[in-house]
Amino acid sequence: MAEYRMCYKKGKPGYAENHAKYILREGKYNSKEDLIHKESGNIEVFNGNLALDFWAAADQFERVNSNAYREFELNIPNELNHTQAVELMNGFIDKELKKTPYTYAIHESNNNGIKNLHCHLMFSERENDGIERPLSQYFKRANEKNPEKGGAKKNPYYKQKMALIEFRKKWEIEQNNFFKKYDIDAKVDSRSLRNRKKEAIENNDIVMIEILDRNPVNCNKKIINKTKHKGLEALTEKEKIEYDKYQETKKIKYNKESILLIKKGIITPEKKDCINRLEYLNKKEPNVIALNIMSNGNFSKLQKKIDTLKINFNDINAFEIIKEDSNIEIKKIEQLKDTKKYKQLIYFINEDIKQEKQMFSNILKNNYKVDYLSLEDNLKYNPFRTNKLYDRLNKLTLEKLKYRLKEISYEDNHLLAKNIITNYREESLKSNYISISEQLKDKEKFYKSYKNENLINEIKELKSKQEFIEKQWDILNKFALKNKDRIDAKEKDLNYESKKEKEIIENLITEKTHEQNKNLNILSMQIKNNIYVEKEYMRAVNLYKYFSKNNTKEKYSKNLYKLQNRIEIFTKERKELQIYMKNIPKDKFIKELNNNIKEKEETILKIKGNINKLELASNNMNILLNDQVIEKLTINKLSTGKFMINFKEKNRINEKINKLNIEYSSLNKFDLLKRNNINKEIKKLTEEYNKHNSITNELTEFHKKTENYAKIFKEVKDNFEKARNKIFANVRLEKRKEMECDIEIEISKNIKNYKQQQSKINNIISKINKSKGGRDKLKEVLCEITNNDISGYSNWEINLNKERDREW
Repeated sequence: MAEYRMCYKKGKPGYAENHAKYILREGKYNSKEDLIHKESGNIEVFNGNLALDFWAAADQFERVNSNAYREFELNIPNELNHTQAVELMNGFIDKELKKTPYTYAIHESNNNGIKNLHCHLMFSERENDGIERPLSQYFKRANEKNPEKGGAKKNPYYKQKMALIEFRKKWEIEQNNFFKKYDIDAKVDSRSLRNRKKEAIENNDIVMIEILDRNPVNCNKKIINKTKHKGLEALTEKEKIEYDKYQETKKIKYNKESILLIKKGIITPEKKDCINRLEYLNKKEPNVIALNIMSNGNFSKLQKKIDTLKINFNDINAFEIIKEDSNIEIKKIEQLKDTKKYKQLIYFINEDIKQEKQMFSNILKNNYKVDYLSLEDNLKYNPFRTNKLYDRLNKLTLEKLKYRLKEISYEDNHLLAKNIITNYREESLKSNYISISEQLKDKEKFYKSYKNENLINEIKELKSKQEFIEKQWDILNKFALKNKDRIDAKEKDLNYESKKEKEIIENLITEKTHEQNKNLNILSMQIKNNIYVEKEYMRAVNLYKYFSKNNTKEKYSKNLYKLQNRIEIFTKERKELQIYMKNIPKDKFIKELNNNIKEKEETILKIKGNINKLELASNNMNILLNDQVIEKLTINKLSTGKFMINFKEKNRINEKINKLNIEYSSLNKFDLLKRNNINKEIKKLTEEYNKHNSITNELTEFHKKTENYAKIFKEVKDNFEKARNKIFANVRLEKRKEMECDIEIEISKNIKNYKQQQSKINNIISKINKSKGGRDKLKEVLCEITNNDISGYSNWEINLNKERDREW
């Protein structure tokens, strides 16, 4: 697709010659292989390297505070071949730079398979007036009375802002005329995206409105060059943000323009792209699109602002003001629904969606033999999505798969859809309301006891927060009613996804159960399951408490919603498992528990062994992460292994010399023959040592001066640091495994204690029940019997409080 780009630059004296070499790929730039054509004109010496003399003279003789050159960076449409590109450039130059000295070069680069044909056009502000001058005079100040005595006159037009606007339009006209000449189906436009979109809205061109509804693709060239030569890690935080934004806008532009190319039949989309596009079209809301077009995107921005507003509970007034202002703006925009323009847009949007759906459905049917019926049917034909889900679920253990299956069956998809649409606001309000209520209860109780007047303001503030949450709850319910269609559509998606996930899990459970049954007996499996349930329950409860306590800024609303569901599932499961445990013979059960504890203890010993090995490796790595060692490894890499060969040989010889010195010192002073032979051997080895030492020194001195040294040094150091970080990560992983085993051992011991005390507890409960007033002492007796060993497992305290509430 033809793209318009014109970048207008200027260069100070001192940069012209080097820049000319760069665009002409001369001197140190001759290794670049993207040059298509180069040419110079209106200069005394026209082609070849001698054109550089002109720009060298501009550097030398132009005034310091003036411009040595100006430059256009021009995008040449990829629809043109190289011959046509040269013809287009010469046509433009002949019209616009008749007397102006210029040098231009056409390059063709390739970025990730995308052709990039472009031109660098350098020109001087001084026009050639036909008077012959040496270059030393050409760049001097012009003489109005005697032109031959001064330099060439500068054209003031190039300094005007209007010049750029006119050049942009002229470059657009030149390209479009060229397209007509060669009957090429393309067109470029020099106007801004905003102005082009405005015209598309006036013409009801829905396709162009969608394509132009984006930010311009723009990035500082220094940042792009930095990433090319030094990599992303060389960018600062600010530069990274700009570069990421640039990449994102490029991607959006490419995706939007691809739709136009598909509609023109120039490219054929892949099956998954067709399916994704149809899914997107199904979710499009014509009324929202029309209102966004007419309000320049403000309608959705305002809605999102209200829907996802995060405000501290203390700042009630600020929230009300922002909400009220946003609602007024939305009502103003919604008044546009009564206009003729709105009705026209709705009609054209619906027609466009209908045509596009038909087009993508036909591509699926004709090219991929797939009938697209509805979103649900479509998902069945989306193997990429299904395979991704299967890969994720296949990594889970059998226990996790079973409880994920129960989670799906317990999950209320209508409630989940409502939470997703409202950004889990309901869960956030609920958890904060509970937290504030608990604080209020404590404060009021304390006030009644001690009549502390300072608490009155705190109680009022908490009640104010409660009222604010209640108001928010009403707003949320109204929003849910208003967006019932969105919630229902989301629920429909979730129901199908749950169904698909359930099918995959059931198949995986069948496979994994069959595999596990070969190695484990049923009782052992049940005990492992029991331990898993208890562990996950405790973890979910602890996390819920933590997130609930720290959710004042509503960061953890989604986590709280999911954890609440998990706690409900595991609570039911724990009760079922405790009933099951009662029916298993005590001896068998305890034997299996002991086996499990022993297995985990053996695993912990292995893990500790692994941790010791990893920590030893980490210490060795720390020794290697020394600048002197890194320097040697860098020199070795640059010398393709020669340095290390000589370095090792030098060390080997040094060891031999040391051994011979020790032997020499132990000899009898009268053993002259042997002493003489050792001296000769040491002398010979010293010569060899000096030779290898000299080579290592020469290699070090030579390679430390090369351009690549700093880069390779950094690479080697980075590789060592990555390896060390990987070891640290493995240590953390092993320690986590150790902690998991410790938790499982603790849980196993609690279950074991529970089983051992079970019959004893039951006997005492029956005796207490028969005695008068014995029920009130039940908690005290149970704690005494168990020594609190089972409090984490059986949760007697909670159960007893419930029984008391029912006047048991």
